[in-house]
Amino acid sequence: MFGTGHIFRGNFLHGTNFSNTDLAPASGSDYAHTDGIQYYGSNGEVLKDILIENNLFEDFHQGLFLADESLGSLARITIRNNCFIGKNYIPPPGSSNFSGRPSWGICLGKNFGATDVVLENNVISNVNNAIGLRAATTGRVTKNILKGPGGGTAYDPSTINPSKIT
Repeated sequence: MFGTGHIFRGNFLHGTNFSNTDLAPASGSDYAHTDGIQYYGSNGEVLKDILIENNLFEDFHQGLFLADESLGSLARITIRNNCFIGKNYIPPPGSSNFSGRPSWGICLGKNFGATDVVLENNVISNVNNAIGLRAATTGRVTKNILKGPGGGTAYDPSTINPSKIT
């Protein structure tokens, strides 16, 4: 996803392949690194004025991975009323994901933060890290349900004003 003014509403996204409903084979041959929605701004692209709501994300490596290589490329992102459900799997050989759960439910930023982010009323379950906000992210994180296993919230101490996280 690139650009401005997108509304992404009412979708069912899944895509990581498994050999059966519970586990991929130990070889990892049926594992795929599939993100529900991905933005990686590295060539002057932007992602601004975005609404992502009422979606179901299932069987992903990362539900939402919105990364940036350019200061100011991520702004005014609202993510609300979504459900992110990870699935256990056997990680492929050499993988850094040893626990066999998706890496992130929602991950925003990489080298730079996102501005004016709203994360509210989302359910995030069975992931290693529920929410990751990179340095200098501003906005509001409120009323999300984080359910294990995994399910930890990964807030970089320099990311978002703690008074905005409820």
